[in-house]
Amino acid sequence: MAAVLLSLSSWGKQSQSPRKTDPSLSPAVFSVDSDRTRIVVRMTHSVLGRFDTQAYGLGGQLAVTPDLIRNASPLVLEVAKLQSLVPLRDKHMREYLEVSQYPKIQVSGLQWMASTKSFQATLKVKNSEVPIGGPVQFNRDSQSLRVQTQWDLSLKALNIQVPQYMGVGVEDAFQVLLDLWAKEDLDENLLNEI
Repeated sequence: MAAVLLSLSSWGKQSQSPRKTDPSLSPAVFSVDSDRTRIVVRMTHSVLGRFDTQAYGLGGQLAVTPDLIRNASPLVLEVAKLQSLVPLRDKHMREYLEVSQYPKIQVSGLQWMASTKSFQATLKVKNSEVPIGGPVQFNRDSQSLRVQTQWDLSLKALNIQVPQYMGVGVEDAFQVLLDLWAKEDLDENLLNEI
């Protein structure tokens, strides 16, 4: 199924997006704003239909040039921060993700390319690493950056058993939506690394 970029402007903590990318802006390092960045995992239950699990708290840094955004450090999310607002579902999700043994989800090798308006990266969940990618929209001004994207995944690709009880459970395929905000980091040592 082809990923379609959704308008994420209706999500919770709304704010004005930065101005469109200006190619004359100089290279910079941006730190992810973990309070504003939102991740949504959209799954489908075989009986109850679609539900969202969401998280704030993604951390990491991005190296930004006019044509490319890449990891300056891995993007990391603590699995325990994922919440569906249904305590029993959250408990089961943490059991399937083995939070005590694998407490973090990580994105590395990240590259957003302005020319193709797409991204590619490697997602690590538990002990599985899978390539991810999809369309991306990003806006930047001199002090802030906003990246919006989504991609499709499957539990089987992550080596996670599809949760089922008496024939009822979630579907294997799901979507991940990311609304990432970042602030320019003024540490000159980081800037020298890009």
